[in-house]
Amino acid sequence: HLRRGQRALSARRLAGLADRLRRMMAAGSGSSLFDDITAHSGGGVKFVQENAVLAAVNETLASQQLGPSPVAYMGVLMMSLEAAPAQSPAAGAILTLLERTLAAVPPALLASKGARMGQIVVGVSNANVD
Repeated sequence: HLRRGQRALSARRLAGLADRLRRMMAAGSGSSLFDDITAHSGGGVKFVQENAVLAAVNETLASQQLGPSPVAYMGVLMMSLEAAPAQSPAAGAILTLLERTLAAVPPALLASKGARMGQIVVGVSNANVD
């Protein structure tokens, strides 16, 4: 179980990441949430896991006939994070993609889903403590 301080810290950290990313995107950091990641999809070692997860997420969105919106990405990434083994390389890649996605999600949706999202993220983080 999480202590009250851990939950509050995680919720603050999640909100802080979302705010920072919103500012970066507003400043024109790219036309797509994942431009710098997909730029490395042709091989090499950078963002290998992120590109694999992103390909799976895009397949899921297409199979569900959902457009690639930030809200759709958030939903699929959160479901993926909840289903992924906490100590897998995919969990880190999902968190990276989720961090970028949260910047473009409407604040009201983040406020309504924040507690549950925080529980999932903290669970994965706690499982990866060395």
